[in-house]
Order: sequence, then structure tokens, then C-alpha cells
Amino acid sequence: MITGSFNKGTPQRTCVGCRQRDDQGAMVRVTRNGSCLLVHRTKRLQGRGAYLHPRSSCLTKAQKGGLSRSFRTAIPNNSFVEIREQILEMRSEGSDE
Repeated sequence: MITGSFNKGTPQRTCVGCRQRDDQGAMVRVTRNGSCLLVHRTKRLQGRGAYLHPRSSCLTKAQKGGLSRSFRTAIPNNSFVEIREQILEMRSEGSDE
């Protein structure tokens, strides 16, 4: 059974943390460009990307292997701290970028 809110015509993505499908707009995209990881909502940046719900529970699950699997490389723990800070900053600013 697939869970989540689905609207016809809205792109669907799978969260690398909880593995649930949801609307693309309900997630943030983590992009890897070289050794740099960036978090953004709608701006399409170059590089390999993975989608993640902006919840700490999903980030914790992604840290256990989801992001490493998506990017096909080991992700250092300090990168997860940076990702968490970027997500919290986006929440506090109410940014859509």
C-alpha cells in the first residue's frame, strides 16, 4: 500500500529516509555536486539529487544508508549536520528556494 497525498499531475518522489512517495513540493532536494551537499526546495541545481521530507526522523533514517545509496558514495557525518542546519534554516525563513 502506498501512502501520502497524491494529486494527479503533480510529480511524485520517494523520500530516501522513510521511503514513502509524496508530492515533490512536500520534500526538499539534497544535491551532491562534487563533495558539496546542498539542500533546496524548488531551485534545480546541477548534480546528483535525492529527495527527503524536511523532518528530522527522515534525515536520521537517510543517514543510516539512504543518502549514501542515492549518491553511490559514503556521506561523512558532518555533512548530515550541515544538511540538518540547512533544513532548519529553511523552516525558520519560510523559504521556498
